[in-house]
Amino acid sequence: MLTIKNKKKEKNSRSFPYSYKKIKINSILLIVERRTYMQTKSISSYDGTKIYYKICGKGKPLIFLHGNAGSPRVFKKQIPLFANFFQLVFMESRDHGRSSNNSTTLNFEQMARDLACICSAENFKTIDLLGYSDGAMIAMWFAHLFPQKVHKMILNAGNITPDGLKVRPRFGATLLYYGLKCLSFIPLTRKYLRIVHLIIVQCGLNWQDLEKISTPSLVIAGENDIIKTAHTKKIAHSIPNSQLVIIPSGNHRMLKTNASLFNKYVLDFLHP
Repeated sequence: MLTIKNKKKEKNSRSFPYSYKKIKINSILLIVERRTYMQTKSISSYDGTKIYYKICGKGKPLIFLHGNAGSPRVFKKQIPLFANFFQLVFMESRDHGRSSNNSTTLNFEQMARDLACICSAENFKTIDLLGYSDGAMIAMWFAHLFPQKVHKMILNAGNITPDGLKVRPRFGATLLYYGLKCLSFIPLTRKYLRIVHLIIVQCGLNWQDLEKISTPSLVIAGENDIIKTAHTKKIAHSIPNSQLVIIPSGNHRMLKTNASLFNKYVLDFLHP
C-alpha cells in the first residue's frame, strides 16, 4: 500500500500534466450542451427492478456511485473535467431517485448486481469506479463479485462497519432509523427506512474480503470526515494494491467543497 500524506502546500507543488486551457474550453461547451449531451437510460435489473442511469462523453467508462439518500447531482463538479477523458455513467441506486426496488430489502450486494446489469446493457468489458460514501461500499462489493470487470477504483469516504462512523452521525442515523420504524405503517416510509438502515448495519463484506480485492484502488477521505480516519486507513491497508490520501481540513463532501484538489488526485490516479 502506498500512502500519500497530503499537505496544504502540495496544492501548488504537484504537477498537473493536463492542458487547463483545453479543459476549460471543453468544460464550457459541456455545460452549455448538458441538457442534450447527457442521456438518461434505464434497464430492468436481475430481479425486474428498474434502474435509471445517465451517461455522457466518450472513452473508457467511469462509473460514479452516489451516497446514502443522495443522487448523481453530488458529482456535478466532476463532470466538466472528467468528461474530457472518459465516458461518464451515473447510476441512480436502487430505491433512490427514479430507480425502483422489487425487493422488500435493500443492501449493497443488490446494488452491485444492478451495476453489473448496466455494464451488460452497455457492453462494458472493464470499467473504472468512483464510489462516494455508500457508493464506495457498492464499488467494493462490485470489485468483490466481479474482479475481472474493474480496472481501477476510487473509494471516497466509505465505511464497511457502522463503528467506522464517528459517534455523532452514527447516533443521529440510529435515532432517525427508529423514528422511521415507528411510522413504517406508512408505505412511503418503508423506502426511507431501508435506505437509513444501510447506515447502521455492516455492509456485508469483512476485512478478509477486502484483502482479496486485487483492483488498484485509491482510498481518499477528508481529515474532518464523518468517517473515522483510522477506519479509512484500515480500508486502505486491507486492500493490497491501494493508495491512501487524507486531505487536511477536508470534510465528508470534499468532492464538492474542495473539488479541484479532489479531482486532481483522482485524475492523476486514473490517467497517470
